Amino acid sequence: MGSSRICDCDNCLVTLRLADSQRFTFAGAVDMFCGYAMAIGSVRASRRLFSSLYSALMHAPMLFFDSTPRGRILNRVANDVACIDRVLPFTVRSMINCILAGFASLFVVTFATPWFLVSIIPLVVGYYYIQVTCCCVSRAAACKCLSRY
Repeated sequence: MGSSRICDCDNCLVTLRLADSQRFTFAGAVDMFCGYAMAIGSVRASRRLFSSLYSALMHAPMLFFDSTPRGRILNRVANDVACIDRVLPFTVRSMINCILAGFASLFVVTFATPWFLVSIIPLVVGYYYIQVTCCCVSRAAACKCLSRY
């Protein structure tokens, strides 16, 4: 009787380890796909930005080039493209992780206490009302502040 318990626990541990390895394999595959999609998206964004910057520079009046040094133009273009290449992928990935973590939290709370769904509807409506009201008030204050100058 004691040996059957040890055998059952061993089977449970093996089953749990297999389930964990499958979960991590799936998470790794999803992470790899997200990384590939982010790399492709970053290259596309960089190309679009560079082509629009190049087009704008080619259509700029000659006075712009007379008054602006070439080094300043080159640094500006290089900094904008570098920002897209270095900063944007990490920012987008962080945003996606935050959104997924929020949905996961909502799912866990809803799964644990289904009555949470009853309270979430008024909370969303109240949040939306406050958001719209505060945006209108802050825009009015900003317009009033700008009109002084």
